[in-house]
Amino acid sequence: MRRIAIAFLLATSMLVAGAAPAVAEPRTVDCHAGDSLQAAIDAADSETPLEVLGICLEQVVIAAPLTIVGGDPFAAIDGSGQVGSAVTIESDSVFIRNLTIRGAKSSGEAWDETGHGVYDSGAHTFSLLGVTIEANDGAGILMYDSYLTISNSRVRDNGSTGLALLGGCCGIIGADSIRVNRNGAGGILSLIH
Repeated sequence: MRRIAIAFLLATSMLVAGAAPAVAEPRTVDCHAGDSLQAAIDAADSETPLEVLGICLEQVVIAAPLTIVGGDPFAAIDGSGQVGSAVTIESDSVFIRNLTIRGAKSSGEAWDETGHGVYDSGAHTFSLLGVTIEANDGAGILMYDSYLTISNSRVRDNGSTGLALLGGCCGIIGADSIRVNRNGAGGILSLIH
């Protein structure tokens, strides 16, 4: 029954975001049992969502369309204090739902790709639904020339800005029920040239 509910939530969130729903059963990634989320991401196809259980103590790079959903209340991607961003997005059609993203460490260079909860390398469309992004050295979300749909999410207690929009064009496609608070340099920063 739980897998049916997750599949329904994934399909519903993708329809809201304008994408076709995934049709495959979710593949479970149990980080408490030692599974690697990055290995699962690298092996995944765009039709099979990944269901995360436990806390994944690693940084991940998503380079292809993919849906990742938390499968338990403790599901998290924790950058483990390593220099880098907890989640780096390098593709369109990335959907992340019901996860906590935290623990990224900055290199100390202003506005580089390190230290952010979610770092989008540029010109992508992605969605964050029911996500908490917290306790990262840099911005909660740093995106270049990209478009974000964010809903029912919290961005808090990050060392820099909660949400940073940088580049020639970018924006938030939809944002409802989000809280951006207690971030070191403020809530939302937009530097568009």
